[in-house]
Amino acid sequence: MTTAADKSSLLLLRLLVLGLAALASLPFPALADTDDDPGERAKTNDDTYVRLASKGYRELERQFRPHLDSYAEGTISEMEFASKFAVFYRSYGLESRFDEWVSAYPKSYTARLARGMYLISDAWRKRGSNFSRETTDEQFRGFTEQMRNAASDLEVSIGLYARPVESYRYLIQISMGLGLRTGRGFLDAALELDPQAYNPRQIYLYSITPKWGGSVRQMESFIEESRRSPMSDKDKARLEVQHHSYLGEQASWDKEYMPSSEHYLKAYQLQNDAKWLYRSGK
Repeated sequence: MTTAADKSSLLLLRLLVLGLAALASLPFPALADTDDDPGERAKTNDDTYVRLASKGYRELERQFRPHLDSYAEGTISEMEFASKFAVFYRSYGLESRFDEWVSAYPKSYTARLARGMYLISDAWRKRGSNFSRETTDEQFRGFTEQMRNAASDLEVSIGLYARPVESYRYLIQISMGLGLRTGRGFLDAALELDPQAYNPRQIYLYSITPKWGGSVRQMESFIEESRRSPMSDKDKARLEVQHHSYLGEQASWDKEYMPSSEHYLKAYQLQNDAKWLYRSGK
């Protein structure tokens, strides 16, 4: 019969062995969920931020037109398309620039999506990261107002582009943040346009974690559904990694530390990224 102490010793041994293997790959840390070259991505993001800050709205329209055309034609993936827009989620303090951009190009999908992304990010900054009981009414009001403003932009954007998968992705996030039950509908709409899409599936999976009112059973059912989907094997593995990371986080909050560690270890085994090994050991 295996005792709790024996199990603990076995897990520590496994962590040690895997940790030694991980050290060899540390100079080349895993990238975020994108296949872009990190140096090129950083340069593009810098250029985009400068154009936005300097009111180069015409240049931004020209910059993003080829990406819109390529994704509409299916010559780039949803993940590659999404990476081009990621900078807008982090363009802090430029709300007036987004407003001017939309005013100058009210029928621009790029401008509407960009401002919607910014407003979601700003909503979370206004709310803060504390638990609900530690969040003020004023913070909640700011959060709700910005989320609704973002939803308005994203809903308009859907009619401005043939393949508004990113719009649906962020509408799922809004649905989660406002405690609505519309996320599945937005996911289905996104997958009808791009059955291989990863990002809408990833945010939907997060929205059905116990933290956000879902359940482990819901998550497992969705993972099984995703395994049968047309997603690439690489993206299926990415989603499995996220699944285990969310379960590990939940178990840790529930003070179930051994199951938490096991989930993070499984995430590491699926994706050779040392951060999962660190969380498992922690």
